[in-house]
Amino acid sequence: MLLLAAAALAYGAGLLRLLRRSGRGRRLLRALAGAFAGGWLALAGAFASPLDGLSEWLFAAHMLQHEALMIVAAPLLVLGRPLAVGLWALPRRLRTALGRLPRAPAAARCWAAASGPLGAWVLHGLALWVWHVPRFFEAALRHPGLHWVQHASFLGSAVLFWWSVLGRGGPQGGAALLSLFTTMVHTAALGALLTLAPALWYPIYLEPAAALGMDPLRDQQVGGLIMWVPAGLAYVLAGLALAWRWLALAGAGAAAAGGAAMTAWRRLLAAGLLAAAALAARGAEPAALVARGAYLARIGGCAACHTDPKGGAPFAGGRPMPSPFGPIHSSNITPDPAHGLGRYTFADFARAMREGRARGDRPLYPAMPYASYAKMDDADLRALFAYLREGVAPQAVPTPPNHLPFPFDQRWALRIWQALFLPRGVYAPRPGRDAAWNRGAYLVQSVGHCGSCHTPRGPGYQEKGYDEGSDQFLTGTVTDRWFATNLTGDPGGGLGRVDARALAELLRTGRGGGSVVWGSMAEEVEETLRHLSEDDARAIARYLKSLPPQRVAGRYDPARAGGRGPADGRYDAATNTAGRAAYHGFCMACHGEDGRGQPPQVPALAGNPSLLGREPQSLVRIVVEGGRGPAVDGAPAPLAMPGFGGTLTDLQIAQALSYVRQSWGNDGAPVTASDVSQVRQRIGR
Repeated sequence: MLLLAAAALAYGAGLLRLLRRSGRGRRLLRALAGAFAGGWLALAGAFASPLDGLSEWLFAAHMLQHEALMIVAAPLLVLGRPLAVGLWALPRRLRTALGRLPRAPAAARCWAAASGPLGAWVLHGLALWVWHVPRFFEAALRHPGLHWVQHASFLGSAVLFWWSVLGRGGPQGGAALLSLFTTMVHTAALGALLTLAPALWYPIYLEPAAALGMDPLRDQQVGGLIMWVPAGLAYVLAGLALAWRWLALAGAGAAAAGGAAMTAWRRLLAAGLLAAAALAARGAEPAALVARGAYLARIGGCAACHTDPKGGAPFAGGRPMPSPFGPIHSSNITPDPAHGLGRYTFADFARAMREGRARGDRPLYPAMPYASYAKMDDADLRALFAYLREGVAPQAVPTPPNHLPFPFDQRWALRIWQALFLPRGVYAPRPGRDAAWNRGAYLVQSVGHCGSCHTPRGPGYQEKGYDEGSDQFLTGTVTDRWFATNLTGDPGGGLGRVDARALAELLRTGRGGGSVVWGSMAEEVEETLRHLSEDDARAIARYLKSLPPQRVAGRYDPARAGGRGPADGRYDAATNTAGRAAYHGFCMACHGEDGRGQPPQVPALAGNPSLLGREPQSLVRIVVEGGRGPAVDGAPAPLAMPGFGGTLTDLQIAQALSYVRQSWGNDGAPVTASDVSQVRQRIGR
């Protein structure tokens, strides 16, 4: 009883603090409080009422106690989120420390195994069957400590089971239905065995039941029926509720995608489930919607930008995003009500994503690519919002202040920027283009926000184009001291010679067509693009390959691969002789005398678009600093390239790069010692 009282007090204190902090989230908090109150009363009825004492005399009373734990208290507690709310009763420092514990690698792995659909299902089934083996059941009745362990295992395994079905991060609709159906079957099987058994399973109840004037076998049969019927009904009702939400979600997704409406039989089935679903407990957001949002968050790079690389919690913000005016720290987008999205409604979230206005009408810096997110459709925004609210752990982490020089620290001026440069309107499919092309265009222009790095910016820091209608769109630019490649059909420094299949592979693995991504693009593949589905990667490749060549730079002529210089007369024998010597001394062992490399681990230099671009900054930087390709599951382990900044002079680096940009059929502009010196100054090397 003391534990129950302490739990109620902690929950109440945490709830009051959240109510004071929240605004529009009060309705949700009241719903959580109602669910917790129901679960708490079920626990009190099981452990602090005459039922607890009666369970030592009648098997039926014991079964009623167990069912109160497993099918009443457990799901209601899952819906009430007692740990998340109760933590708010603690001081902030202790709350933050306890909140970090589940993120420890060992704890996270254990939790993932125990709360996953399979692990939770197995643990729940084991607790149910093992403790009803006569030998163990009677041992628990004889020993109070063991009896407490029995009840704790029933409640704990049931909480894990219902969390996997109703809680944040639960399985997809089909997996949840399978868990509920199979649990209903084996629970009913155990209840049927107890009800139809010709003999008494638990002789320990023989004398107590007789003393109360109850036939022990009849007592066992009543207990079996309690397990058989009410428990089975609870699992069925929960399954009906999930099925209704699943079908409704499928219909909404089809409508949002412009597909056909639900078929007549699905409508009839959904209508038939509505009444039953209203009786079942409502969980959090539909699991399929949260899973869809998780995918969008991964391919959109939300965690990459909103996680401090110096040990920050996922999505808690704090990462300094580079800008010409100074670093701008990313914000906390966890469900924390004080520092994150906890008080946001969907309308608030959509406005931030499409208009760059945070809750309270505070303008956001365009370091957040809301100019691209403005094209996201409602269905994807709702899924992303559901994931950030239901699939991400809240973190009470304030966003670090920005220290920008005047006048860039004046947020009101951002309203002028937004009025002048912010595009409006959700992406509209292009008529005459197939579904794959439109899907690729949508991903590139909205969720993927590729233009944020690959499109040149104007004097107002605005992108010079947001779709293929602009001749500047995706033509490459310097971002964070790396040159983001031209993604149009330029046959020299662009994608003109990269086939769509190799491009899709390059997106997902960082390797394809003899090339290996590096620098900031290697990080992008590791954290974001590797999560692309095969269909989406192919759609993006299809769209990019349709873009006509723009801002052409460099050429490649494989027929001239045996020649020693470009055909236009820019070849300098002395420079390239020195460059050839530097290449043979430091580069040839890996990249080969013919520049063909060792794909897929060592990229080819002959015909490599990255070498032929108009801006040599990235080439200089990787020679000075070194680098590696991305580490991606299923792809060869990346090989690191050493840095030569402390070995070669600026002139030697310039000569070596000029040699590789003008050999094996390459025809790129030479690199000067001044180019190298300027890059060294920018990166401090």
